Amino acid sequence: IPAKAGIRAGDLLTRDFTAPRPDHTWVMDFTYCRTWAGWVYVAFIVDVFSQRIVAWHTQTSKHVELVMIPLRMALWVSAPWTPPSRSTGCPARGSIQKGRPVAA
Repeated sequence: IPAKAGIRAGDLLTRDFTAPRPDHTWVMDFTYCRTWAGWVYVAFIVDVFSQRIVAWHTQTSKHVELVMIPLRMALWVSAPWTPPSRSTGCPARGSIQKGRPVAA
């Protein structure tokens, strides 16, 4: 889709839909479907390596949250997880657990 200036966004993958490992390259798209209640829009993110849907979201309007919600979900799911320490049962200070900072 051209921008207001009439320029299309660049093809960052140069049509090369391969990845060396999971979570290396994601692609995102959205589509719509007519229902009895009206239009429903679906946005989804696909991991190029595994070809699995990492996150998705539906809503009845094409506002920015249609794509931002699945992006946040995908980032949260792919965040590194730090196991709790044996002595305290808590993650290490300043570590990331499922995408959320943990304070000790």
